[in-house]
Amino acid sequence: MRKKLKPKVKFLAIAPFVVFFDQLSKYIAGDIVPIICNKGIAFGIGLSGSFGIIIALTVLPLIFYLMIREKKIPSAIGLSLIFGGGVSNLVDRLMLGCVRDFINLPSWTRWPSFNLADSAISIGVLIIGYQLIHRHGKKA
Repeated sequence: MRKKLKPKVKFLAIAPFVVFFDQLSKYIAGDIVPIICNKGIAFGIGLSGSFGIIIALTVLPLIFYLMIREKKIPSAIGLSLIFGGGVSNLVDRLMLGCVRDFINLPSWTRWPSFNLADSAISIGVLIIGYQLIHRHGKKA
């Protein structure tokens, strides 16, 4: 008889999928749209050089630790999205010295270019934020 995986463990598998699809999308996009080499950190903030790598190598182990210990499925999903997006952008930084961005919103939005990993991180943060707001006042 096969043992069933705990529901939370299944959601941890989201992170490798985020890395795979982000890297694949960047590869494919390179033949279709212009790729922007973003040497800054979040939303193109101008702290460049090895600072982005240092931040990632500091924060990603913490995110991983929280992810494997999280008991609530929505929070585990959010942390897995954040972890996968962070790992994929770290891969770009280590291999290319920058993060490849290719999704551009209309110029009137004044929104910086981004990629699927950035989207996964943003969605993960929204999920975690929602969970934190709705945990307030309840016993954990």
